[in-house]
Amino acid sequence: MKFNKINLNNISSLICELSINEEGSILCMKVCGNYRYGSEGNDDGICIYSLLVSHYFVYEPISVIIDLRELKYSWGNYILKVLNFFNEIGRDEEERNKINIIVYSSQNEKSIRDILKMVTYGRSLLYDNYEDAVKRGIKNIDDYLND
Repeated sequence: MKFNKINLNNISSLICELSINEEGSILCMKVCGNYRYGSEGNDDGICIYSLLVSHYFVYEPISVIIDLRELKYSWGNYILKVLNFFNEIGRDEEERNKINIIVYSSQNEKSIRDILKMVTYGRSLLYDNYEDAVKRGIKNIDDYLND
């Protein structure tokens, strides 16, 4: 039996950069490129989601920021797994209720807001400013530690 090497990064042309702050409490994922339209973008959504999940479980941050300022996105529902991340991966009620912090651009704001209307559970906050999103990430940490 022959096995072929595989790499999730090869299923999508999107570039995903992940970083974590010094304390390991905030994970940031920056996504760049063109999210393919409709079902053609399923692999794009799966790739983003898989990378975010793997890094989240390795580093176990308190807060996650999803930076989509350089993502061209108009439609495709697999991105909901990313936009509603904590509700998707939550192992308990507390984790499912964590706030997803999403940074958008003027080019993808309408599409992101429209797709989020499909979410019935989960909590997401949208920002057009990265620094404000980071401030919210810090607030999430303070809230978590003071609970």
